[in-house]
Amino acid sequence: MKDEAGERDREVSSLNSKLLSLQLDIKNLHDVCKRQRKTLQDNQLCVEEAMNSSHNKKQAQALAFEES
Repeated sequence: MKDEAGERDREVSSLNSKLLSLQLDIKNLHDVCKRQRKTLQDNQLCVEEAMNSSHNKKQAQALAFEES
C-alpha cells in the first residue's frame, strides 16, 4: 500500500511540476503576443504617418502648381 501511495505522490508531484511549467510557458507566450501586438500597432502608425505625410506633400505640390 505504501509503495502505491508513494508512487501516486510522485506522479502527482510530477504532474504539478509539468502544470507549473506549462503555465509559465503560456504566460511567456502571452507576453510575447502582447509585445508583438504593440510592435504591429507601432508599425501601423508609422505607415499611416508616412501615408499622411506623402498625401500632404502631394496636396501642397498640387496647390503650388495651381497657384503658379
